[in-house]
Amino acid sequence: MYQTVEKFKSILKTIPVPYLPAESDVFKAFDLTPKDQLKVVWIGQDPYPNQKDATGLAFSVPIGEPVPASLLNIYLCLQEDLGIKPPHGNLDNWARQGVLLVNRSLTVRPKQPGSHEEYWVSFMPRLIQELNQGPSLVFVLMGKAAQSLRFLIDRKHLVIETVHPSPLSAWRGFKESKLFLKIRSAQQKLGQPLIDFSQFD
Repeated sequence: MYQTVEKFKSILKTIPVPYLPAESDVFKAFDLTPKDQLKVVWIGQDPYPNQKDATGLAFSVPIGEPVPASLLNIYLCLQEDLGIKPPHGNLDNWARQGVLLVNRSLTVRPKQPGSHEEYWVSFMPRLIQELNQGPSLVFVLMGKAAQSLRFLIDRKHLVIETVHPSPLSAWRGFKESKLFLKIRSAQQKLGQPLIDFSQFD
């Protein structure tokens, strides 16, 4: 159980509706990746600002939906690094293997990216403080919002930083980041079972 999540569930009562993802999915990442199975903490910015894509998992979309541009850039990196061509945009199986796919902000107003930062400003710092009390993990910080948390992460963890995979920033080196090779190397250094990034529902 993530103590930080339990403490923040009541925050949803203070957030004006409508917001995304659906209330039942806001903490989905933590449901799919129990704390005792956690290996990689993958932090993005905020949820997709449209109802069909926002699932509660950072970068993931439902099966059958077109792969958004940010996830497409992640997939291009995955293919370059590991030769894997994903069949769709659903990342539930990565989460079930121990990848916490979480955004800096867990909700957003429809069609308004970055609109809920004020509600979640203290959530991720508290989560990191909680995780600092446990075993060593791999942190993946994607974009400036995630990278601003770097100073909170204990030195026992291994940290990988990249620009955000959005088309607005990916051109600044994301495609050449060797992200998945770096994750694999970090997991090996920590003696973790490797995430199988070829697993999809």
